[in-house]
Amino acid sequence: MLIIPPTQFQKRHKLAKRTVTPAPPTPQTLVTAVEITSPSGLVKWTFDHPVESDGQYDPAMKVAGFAPAVVNASGEDWVEFDYFLPLEPGLEWTIDQTPEHVTSPGRVIVVPQSGTTV
Repeated sequence: MLIIPPTQFQKRHKLAKRTVTPAPPTPQTLVTAVEITSPSGLVKWTFDHPVESDGQYDPAMKVAGFAPAVVNASGEDWVEFDYFLPLEPGLEWTIDQTPEHVTSPGRVIVVPQSGTTV
C-alpha cells in the first residue's frame, strides 16, 4: 500500500507581496544667474546652493557656445570663469552635460539648463 505524506494535501500559503519603496529624490542645484563681470570675458555663475570648484575650467558650462578657458575665482555659491572673449549681456548660456569640476555637495546640478546672461 502506498502511503502519501500529509504535506502533499496541504494548501500552500501565499507569499506576502513586496512593496518597493522608491528612493527619495536627490536634491538639485539650479543656476540663478550668469553675469558678465567684465567685457573681456569674465563670467560669474551663481547657484541656489553652495558649490565647490576644483580649480579647473568646466567645458559643460558654455556662454554663446564657448567653453571657459580658466577659473578666475570662486565663492560659496558662485564660480567665475574667464572665457577670453569679448562678451556682452544678452548672450545665451547653457549647461548641456553634468559639470565635472563644479559640484554641489550632496546635490546634483540640474542638466540641461539654459538662459541669458545679464
